[in-house]
Amino acid sequence: MQLPKSEQLIIASLSRLFDNKAECYKLFWFQAILNHVCKGQQEIRFEELIDDMIANAWYMVKVAERK
Repeated sequence: MQLPKSEQLIIASLSRLFDNKAECYKLFWFQAILNHVCKGQQEIRFEELIDDMIANAWYMVKVAERK
């Protein structure tokens, strides 16, 4: 995956987080952060991230059950 360059983030470090996708919690964690950032939040409580991660994982389980 090629991410855009940024003066504020170390993009290479960010992209290395996803080198091993066997640890799927990383995808839920990143999705939760993106959801809050897209809403304009600059500070996110840990509990909010965990709640979102659980909700997203639960949604995937329920969708998989229907198939």
